[in-house]
Amino acid sequence: MKIAIPYGAFELKRAYQVNLGIAVLIAGILNILLVAFLMFLTPAKSQRPEPEVGPPIDNKVTPQPPPSVIKELTPRTLLETGPKVGLPSAGVPKAIPDNQVKGTENFATREDMQRSLQNPDFEGEGAYGGRSAGIQTIEERIPPSDTFIPYDEAPVMVKEVKPDYPELARRSGVEGRVYVQAWIDKRGKVKEAKCLREGSINMDIFCESAIQAAKQNEYKPAISNKVPVPCWVTYKVDFVLR
Repeated sequence: MKIAIPYGAFELKRAYQVNLGIAVLIAGILNILLVAFLMFLTPAKSQRPEPEVGPPIDNKVTPQPPPSVIKELTPRTLLETGPKVGLPSAGVPKAIPDNQVKGTENFATREDMQRSLQNPDFEGEGAYGGRSAGIQTIEERIPPSDTFIPYDEAPVMVKEVKPDYPELARRSGVEGRVYVQAWIDKRGKVKEAKCLREGSINMDIFCESAIQAAKQNEYKPAISNKVPVPCWVTYKVDFVLR
């Protein structure tokens, strides 16, 4: 027959304290061993000599130019090796007979130029088919309208052509005013004419009629130093219904 041994809370509590003490002791011993191991291992590593690291090795080979085989040229070398050039010899003009002369050209004299200005149809005895070389007047080109051309006497209109009144404007009862600028050559003829917008009234309606009439007008040309000269003139044309 078995006899029961009493085993209660008191015995369990005592066994728990014993086991807890044993576990704390074992954990303390393990921590001490771990710290000692780390302390002895670290100095050993730090005392090891580190390997010396040299500069990086470049495996690329830079090609070097071959030694020059051309001899360095100096001014003295150039003088010694340069081509021998002789000094140019001065030429001596030689006279030839008149019948062997090849073509001559006559240029305009002062008298030819003066007569050309006074008489537009004058042609000198120069080259190029009888016309004198070098004669060129301002009439050959029309300068801008703001070009200043001095003269002693202003041009005077000797023949005035009245412009036609546009039929559409007449029926509509529209009036206007146009300022016309005309280029007068030295013969008194109108070579160019245009309308000025500044000061004009209904210019788009009356400009064409004013231009057509302006090109038919004739003038006594402007005079400068007793010679006719071309110039610009400006005048107004009124379009009024009566």
